[in-house]
Amino acid sequence: MIVDTFGAGRPPTTEAPVLTTSTISAYESPVSAPQRATLGDSAERRVRFAPSRFAEDQAASIKRPPTREEKAQAEANRTAREQMLVNEENIRFTAEKYACPLLRAAKEEAGIMPSNSLEYLLATQMKQVAVASDGHQYDFAALRAHILKGMREGRGPLSPITKRPLKPEVRYTAKKRDPKTGVVTEGALVTKVWKPDLDYDARHMR
Repeated sequence: MIVDTFGAGRPPTTEAPVLTTSTISAYESPVSAPQRATLGDSAERRVRFAPSRFAEDQAASIKRPPTREEKAQAEANRTAREQMLVNEENIRFTAEKYACPLLRAAKEEAGIMPSNSLEYLLATQMKQVAVASDGHQYDFAALRAHILKGMREGRGPLSPITKRPLKPEVRYTAKKRDPKTGVVTEGALVTKVWKPDLDYDARHMR
């Protein structure tokens, strides 16, 4: 049985409804094709807003031109970096100039090989400059210990640079003191001579 839902109140019939052109056109959309196209175009032009958190990230990624103060600070930072490099080179040059050959040799005996690092160069600096009979400069404490060691071994001290015998005599500078009061004279230095026979440790070595 076929029920005609469009004919309310009419008795049911067993005959199939005949679909005509007028019947088909009655079920078409009331909006014509040009109107649907117009609506579609307007929908494409709809303005869409991004969520606020994405909008903030996008705004943060936009680079703004630096201010005058920022430019001045950047220039000061660049100058400071260049000055630090110059200072490091000066320190390295001075450290290499005043590195003691005896202290370097002691480092090699301890298994520490020479390097160009500031840590190594500063660790081999002369704390008190002394001049040996070979005419080269050494750390005073290291040179004195080197001479005393050579005397104890009986072969005599040898120059670590020329490999020739060293005289047991060292010249060094010290601060000048008043002979009566012992007070150090500011800015005054005096050249002294050290010899093993004047050294208490040398006279009492076993």
